Amino acid sequence: MRKTSISDACGKPITRPSAPATDSLEFTPSIGSMQLVKRESRRHWDGEWNLRGPGRERCGARNQEVGMKVWSMLKRPTPFRRMRGTGTVKLLVLIPVVLVLLLLLVVGFYEGRKAYWDSQVREMCEKDGGVRAYEAVRLPAAEYDQLQRSNWALPNQLQAQVTDPYFYVAETERLRKSDPTIVRMHTRIFRRADGKVLGEIVRFSRGGGDLPGPWHPTSFTCPDPLAGPYLESSIFQKGK
Repeated sequence: MRKTSISDACGKPITRPSAPATDSLEFTPSIGSMQLVKRESRRHWDGEWNLRGPGRERCGARNQEVGMKVWSMLKRPTPFRRMRGTGTVKLLVLIPVVLVLLLLLVVGFYEGRKAYWDSQVREMCEKDGGVRAYEAVRLPAAEYDQLQRSNWALPNQLQAQVTDPYFYVAETERLRKSDPTIVRMHTRIFRRADGKVLGEIVRFSRGGGDLPGPWHPTSFTCPDPLAGPYLESSIFQKGK
C-alpha cells in the first residue's frame, strides 16, 4: 500500500496508510489536535487519529495560540463595520434635519402663496376699493342716535319695509374660486324716496390658502372692516 505524508502545524510529518483509489483522504486541523477523516465512495464513516508522541503538548499549545489569534482577528471590527456604524449614526442625525427642512419648505410655500395673493388684494383695493359717499344726509338727533346705537343696522333690499327710508344692497363676486379664494364685496345704500345711491363701498378679500390642518383658515380684507372710514358714518350726519 502507498504511504501518504502529511505534516502538522509544528512541521512534524504524519504518515498514514493511503486509502484505495475509490476513497479520499481529507486533513482537517483543529485547535489542540489534528484529525484525519476517511471517506469511502460506497459506505461512509469517520475516523480520527490524534497526534501521538513527545511533541503533542507543544503542538497543541501552538495550535491553541494560532486559534486564539484567528479568533481575535475575527472579533476585531473591520473598516467596513466601522464605516457602517458611522453611516448609521449619520443617517439617524440626518433624518430629523431632512424632515425639518421639508416642513420649512412646505410652510414657506403656503405662506409665500398667501403673501402673493394678499399683495394682489391690496393692488385691486387701491384701484377700485374704498368708501365713496355721494351725498351727506342729515338726520334728526334722536334718529341718528338710534341708528348709531344699532351699529348702523340698515335693512337690506329684500327685508326692507315700505316705511323704511333707507336700505342697502350687497353683492359678492367670486374672482378666484380655488384655494385661496378671492372675492369682491360691493355694498350700496339707497334712499327709497327717489332711489338714489347715497354711497357705496368696495372691499376685496382673500380667504384660506393656509397649510392644511385643524386650525381655522386665515383671511385678509382691504380696506379693513374694523378700521374707518365706514360707509354709514360717511353718509349720515347728526343734525339738530
